[in-house]
Amino acid sequence: MAYAYLYNMVAMDNLTKTVTIDWEWVRTHLSARERLEKIAEGSTKEAVLTHLKEALDIAESKAAPAIALVKKEIINFKPYSFEVEGGITLSGRELSSYMKLPGLKAGVSICPEPPPSLKLWRDPAPGSTDGGKIPPRLSAVSRPRFWGGGIKGATHIYAFLVTIGKGVEEAATSLMNSGDHLLGYLLDRAGSFAVESMAKNMEDTLRRSLAPENLSVSMRFSPGYCDWPIEEQFKLAGIIDFAKAGVVLTENCVMIPKKSISAVVGIGPKVLFAKVKSPCAVCNMKVCDYRRID
Repeated sequence: MAYAYLYNMVAMDNLTKTVTIDWEWVRTHLSARERLEKIAEGSTKEAVLTHLKEALDIAESKAAPAIALVKKEIINFKPYSFEVEGGITLSGRELSSYMKLPGLKAGVSICPEPPPSLKLWRDPAPGSTDGGKIPPRLSAVSRPRFWGGGIKGATHIYAFLVTIGKGVEEAATSLMNSGDHLLGYLLDRAGSFAVESMAKNMEDTLRRSLAPENLSVSMRFSPGYCDWPIEEQFKLAGIIDFAKAGVVLTENCVMIPKKSISAVVGIGPKVLFAKVKSPCAVCNMKVCDYRRID
């Protein structure tokens, strides 16, 4: 037991060491989101692009990336929620529906491995030719109760926290207060995209590391995404040691430093999360300033 725990700790430590900020990704996505390339040629565009370069240089020098990563087993699915080891239940209809096996009704419990004695066949119906095999899309009443964990459902989550520290936002605030609004604004936006780059790279790193084990990784969800209440940030703080990454959670669910992202991803068999999309793809909030489909 102690060896396994130590092995997991070392493995996750090695994982987090490979997660970095992709500054070229930051530049490209910041320029695209702010439509900087569409500014008409002339002195204005030249000034904006000069400020963009300066903002990126400052951001790179001020960023202090830190990561906390925890793996938890999914114990049970409940209506619009699921429970992980340690007795913590994460709630949210879109979140829980995405984590469990498509077609499996809420409230069906799972276990990591199917019981050896479990009967996978029903008595053939009169005149049937299927030999009694259970169809894959029957109701929860008819289907084996382990479906989801042992066969195709998400069995674990990785909960993680990434931050770039407080240096970038402090520098941006200072520039704003001194009257350099454009540079301050671009620096603040560069910080936002920098921490987004870290979260994306954490997700991609998990996906690459687990692929050889024939495991797939879901898109990530954060408190406040879709219908996952922002108050669930407190539950994530019960799973992840925020202090390990130098982050403090206020009573209003705000993370300090603000350039921080907490999230969970589901882990399951290779085919479960084969088609990974943005959480926005399953969100009902079609009109949202932060909506992204890439």
